[in-house]
Amino acid sequence: MKYRILKLKITVKSSAKRTLKAKRHTPTSICPYRPLPEEAQYEQNEQIIFDSLFAIGALPEAEKPSLGKRMALGSSKFAAGIKKLFASAWRVLKRIARNVFGSPSRTPSPTAFFAGTMCAAVCVTVISALTVLVGLFGSYFAPYEEIVIPSFVGETYDSLEQNSDGRLEFLVSYKNSEEVAAGVVMSQQPSAGVTRKLFRTDKYCAVTVTVSAGRHFYAIEDLSGLSERDAVLALRNSGVAVNIITEHSETVPMGNVISTEPAAGQRLFDDEELTLYISLGKEIPMVSVPDLYALSEAQALSALETRGLKVGKITYATSDIDAGKVIAQQYPAYSKIQKDSTVDITVSLGNGYTQKTVPDLYGLTVEQAEQRLAQFGLVIGSIYSVTSGAPAGTVVTQTPIAGTPINSTVISVDIYVSS
Repeated sequence: MKYRILKLKITVKSSAKRTLKAKRHTPTSICPYRPLPEEAQYEQNEQIIFDSLFAIGALPEAEKPSLGKRMALGSSKFAAGIKKLFASAWRVLKRIARNVFGSPSRTPSPTAFFAGTMCAAVCVTVISALTVLVGLFGSYFAPYEEIVIPSFVGETYDSLEQNSDGRLEFLVSYKNSEEVAAGVVMSQQPSAGVTRKLFRTDKYCAVTVTVSAGRHFYAIEDLSGLSERDAVLALRNSGVAVNIITEHSETVPMGNVISTEPAAGQRLFDDEELTLYISLGKEIPMVSVPDLYALSEAQALSALETRGLKVGKITYATSDIDAGKVIAQQYPAYSKIQKDSTVDITVSLGNGYTQKTVPDLYGLTVEQAEQRLAQFGLVIGSIYSVTSGAPAGTVVTQTPIAGTPINSTVISVDIYVSS
């Protein structure tokens, strides 16, 4: 008895493999086949088990051809097409040659000659284009070896050559990093797991790796001997924080760099500070200025000399203080100044209402004359040597002469000493 299938279920197992299989153990409605008109209805149905008749087995897997097979198939079709093109061109050339050169007594027509020339030019162009295409894309059909790029991230750069099998060429770039230690690979291109093709004409497969240079640092240069301005300017242009400390130096001139901390040749990282030691020159000891008030000129000179100081400019002024006494000094008493400095003083001329005259210096030595004049608030001006019968070294005359009233314009007295 023949049956007509009314219902069939198809189950798809996966997207890669498709299987046509009857739903087993599932009742299926079929009915006997009768050669009735199409408008007739099937009246009798019979329930049977589909497995009792037949089963449809799994169809073979329909796999997509690999790239090599597809390229080989395409190349064979391409070669067949080229062969067919050359055969057609050869037939055309033979026909043109037979028409043009077949009969020696017949002169070729200009049309036939032009057609032959154009056909030859087309053939040369096609052959040249095919040669270029084969040169450009022929390597894609050549045998090759597939290489799976390993992972180098996290390894040290020194171990890259050891981990590779000699078919990888590394292109290295460096980048500063606060997290990754110096010398460790941070990234790579191509990534790990990528497949690359290595043809017979290729020696290496290039891999670009980025290696950590560690924390950014400044290599400290030798700044000793530079001026403070030049050293600070160079450091700030490099983005270095600077701290300045001054101290005395016996060898480095004032204002120049003595040394740095850290020292030259060491590294200074971004969060660190560089200390510059600037010279103040040689250290000069400081001394205390004595109190010179109401001392005589000789006493003031002695007091200054005992402290390592010198008398500077002496000025005279009228005062209620006895004449010849110090009434003012340049630096306050007990203040600190450098040793070997000079101190200016002001000496009293006495009460301005008491008229004084220039004393007589005749017969006095130069030293005695100086002391005598100091009592009147005067000093020795110029000393002239003259020939005289008086004892040698004594004053024989003076200008202004003795008895001349002392006023504000009379300060010094010139003396003439016997030779």
